[in-house]
Amino acid sequence: MKKIIGIMAVGLLLLGFAGQSMASNFAAGDLIRVTFVTNYDQYGNPLGPTTEYAADLGTLSSLEALTSTTVVGANFTQYTGTNFGTVTGGVLTSGIQVAYYVQGTGTASTSTAYIGSQSAPALGGGVSYSGLNSAFSSLKTLYSKTGNFISATQSAQVSEPTTGDYWEQFDGAGNNWGTFDNYLLGEGAAEYSLLPLETLGGYIDETLYGYNASGPTGSSVLDVRTIDVGGVGETEIVVASAVPVPPSLLLFVPGLLGLIGLRRKVN
Repeated sequence: MKKIIGIMAVGLLLLGFAGQSMASNFAAGDLIRVTFVTNYDQYGNPLGPTTEYAADLGTLSSLEALTSTTVVGANFTQYTGTNFGTVTGGVLTSGIQVAYYVQGTGTASTSTAYIGSQSAPALGGGVSYSGLNSAFSSLKTLYSKTGNFISATQSAQVSEPTTGDYWEQFDGAGNNWGTFDNYLLGEGAAEYSLLPLETLGGYIDETLYGYNASGPTGSSVLDVRTIDVGGVGETEIVVASAVPVPPSLLLFVPGLLGLIGLRRKVN
């Protein structure tokens, strides 16, 4: 009986780990990463076309439950050659953008969407929250489409420009990048160049900031970091370690309690 219970426990544990890592085709509530080459000319004008890559990194709830720093989702080696500093066509890593988002679940009035940024972006005067979530939904349809979706890595790739892709919808074909169709205030408010990854040990650290129909809701507990591991682009969820108690303090407390007890006894 004990053996059967043990086997069942192991099975449930494995299912738990699988549930943490499994995503479901860019579903609402999943953390999505989008990377693409800006492909601008020297004056900052979008040239296109290029390729856009997206990856479903797992459900927000399962990522928030992680207890140790973990690399998640498919890597983005599509832009890398022998050197992460250059990509197809000789475009530098600084010409690649990365963005993170989570489509809200439920109705527009009750759900919360999240957008990755290094600081809390203010609301702009563009698309409404309902429009934002609707655009996320159309991205899900595009990325999940046969021919775009790669089931083995829970990722997708689409040629730019493609009607309804991230670059066209949220970047205004490169004219208002990082604003999520002007939902956020300020160009580049929630989108970053991979330039820091050209430096050994460089990374891009972001927090997921929440928004609902009433406006900003604060942030998720997630620390999302874009990193370069041996020339391969990765995303990791950073979990802060508990602050260790110094050994000297562990010895000090019992000693202090002993002195207090001794003083009471003397008195």
